[in-house]
Amino acid sequence: MFKSKKKIINDLDEIFNDTKKDTWEQKHAGDKSGKSISNNTEYKLKSGFIRVICNDWSENMKYVDKLAVSIVTKKFYDWINNDAYE
Repeated sequence: MFKSKKKIINDLDEIFNDTKKDTWEQKHAGDKSGKSISNNTEYKLKSGFIRVICNDWSENMKYVDKLAVSIVTKKFYDWINNDAYE
């Protein structure tokens, strides 16, 4: 899974070589034991962001590890955070 994420990041780096990129790892909030990890990379675009997320769940969690790519516009992000659940 992390090998696949690295390939995706390498491909995105070629396309978005002048784009601000942040990478961080944190304990997954969905696992109270703190043993599950979320590894994230985000490209900040003028119109929104692209995020590549790798969730590595601990063995005591009954979830499947996940690799996801999200492309989100600012307009959609603002709608989700401000209007969608009113």
